[in-house]
Amino acid sequence: MTKFYIFGNSLKYLILNLGFKKSNYQRIMESLKDLISILSASLAPIVAIFGILYTKKNFDLSRRKRKDELFDRRYKFLKDFEKLWKSTGSESKGATRMSLEWDEIEPFAQEAYFLFGKDIADHIRSYQGKSFDQNLPWVPDSELAKPFHKYLCFEN
Repeated sequence: MTKFYIFGNSLKYLILNLGFKKSNYQRIMESLKDLISILSASLAPIVAIFGILYTKKNFDLSRRKRKDELFDRRYKFLKDFEKLWKSTGSESKGATRMSLEWDEIEPFAQEAYFLFGKDIADHIRSYQGKSFDQNLPWVPDSELAKPFHKYLCFEN
């Protein structure tokens, strides 16, 4: 309050010495008081907006950090399932099983549910009873890896 009083007295001196009338001084002081009241009232919403922005940035950063920390486990999971998937097909082309059975897929589906979510677990379960085409066994299976892209890609 003292600072405002000192500011008000020096402003009064300045206004009166510049040739303004005393009534102008009172109107200017009232306008300044109104301006200070408006600024004081808008301070709380401004602080709240900055708090919300800070919280959102912190949330995005924590999601990104979680994604980065899980990358190795998720990538290993994809490669392990891809290896199992590529071991299916005809025995004449080197496959060890005809197709994937429920008891082979379900452990992968349960792990996928916790590492990725329901969408990947359902994708893994969709391979039950199917086998891999052994034409080019060393080429990555793009259809298998397509749903994993949003979890293993660092673009967004």
